[in-house]
Amino acid sequence: MKIYEITIAEQELDVMSADDKEVVLKDPKSGIETKIPRDPNKPGMISKDPSDATGKRFVIDTGAAGEVDKGIQPGAKVVMKQPT
Repeated sequence: MKIYEITIAEQELDVMSADDKEVVLKDPKSGIETKIPRDPNKPGMISKDPSDATGKRFVIDTGAAGEVDKGIQPGAKVVMKQPT
């Protein structure tokens, strides 16, 4: 699965694993896993959701290159950034 294929609608993806090289996201509805590299030069920036006080919800911007938040851990939720 390509990263742009998960941008269809606002989906909530589960973080399955997060290590120094990549973060693995899984769509709970389809079971499809997507690997997001932690390379800041590649698209797939994941940052904390500013509207979530628990700190367990993150936002992914597939169009922006940047770092993956270091606080992301398995069990967290990731949603797609909505176009403005």
